[in-house]
Order: sequence, then structure tokens, then C-alpha cells
Amino acid sequence: MSTTTGDLRPATTVNWRTPLVIIICGCVIGLLSFGPRSSLGFFVQPMSREFAWGRDVFGFALALQNLLWGLGQPIAGAIADRFGVFRVMAVGALLYAGGLLLMRYSSTPLSLDIGAGVLIGFGLSGSPSISCCPLSASCCRRSSAVSRSAPARRPDHSASSCSRHSAWQ
Repeated sequence: MSTTTGDLRPATTVNWRTPLVIIICGCVIGLLSFGPRSSLGFFVQPMSREFAWGRDVFGFALALQNLLWGLGQPIAGAIADRFGVFRVMAVGALLYAGGLLLMRYSSTPLSLDIGAGVLIGFGLSGSPSISCCPLSASCCRRSSAVSRSAPARRPDHSASSCSRHSAWQ
């Protein structure tokens, strides 16, 4: 059997790093990292009944979580700039999982504060959803549909000017 030059064509590779794939993957990662956090309210009544805690114990743990999430974001961003996004995402996911595990086995308010407050708060700082936003923005910077949208180009189409023209009142 003989081969011709037409048979020796290079194999075409499919580029999966398109802006659409990166945005979809970032959305999936965001859903996975914020899913457990959004369901924490379901545990208030069962934990309050079992341990005779008031809403203040659970509320303090979640307030601590939100504060540490905000405080840890600049630190996680600086570490991501220095060592890479993947390492920050991995450590954030481990802290998040450790916080959920400690929250599962917490029997005192202090262990709930450490698990649901400190570990999940710092885990959210380096969680994949926070790290994927700038990563997807930098990968999609060349896309005209993403980077050249009307609010980015024209300041008169900002959210405040859109609310002036809408009849929501």
C-alpha cells in the first residue's frame, strides 16, 4: 500500500481554551464552591435543637465567616500573584472542606466558630470561584463579545444610568 502526500496531513487539534469553555468552567466551579455555603441556613434549626443553641451562635459563626472571607481575599490574591492561581485554589478548597468537616462534628460554639467561621471564611478567600473570575477575564480579554461590551466602553450605559431610564419606581 502506498501513501500519498494527501494522507500525511497533520492532525488537527481542537482548541478547547475558547472564551465560552473558560466561562462555562468558571461558572461550574463557582456553583460547586458556593453551593455548600448557600445551604448553611438549613442547619440552623437542627443544630439549635440538638445543642440548645440560639440563633446567635450560628449567626456569629457566619458573620465571622463573612469578615474573614473579606479580609483574606487580598492575601489570597497576593499569594496567587506570587505562586499561581492553582495553589491558592487547592489550599482554599482544602480549607473549605476542612471547615465543612469540622462544622459537621462541632459540638461546642467554639468548634462551630472555627469550622464555619474561620476555616470556611479563609477557604472562601482562596476558593476557586474567587480565583476563576480574574483568570477567566484574563483569558477572555481578546474576545470582542466579553471585553468590548457596552458598559465597558461607554460610561453612559453604566448601571446607574440604566436605572435612571428604567421605570422601576
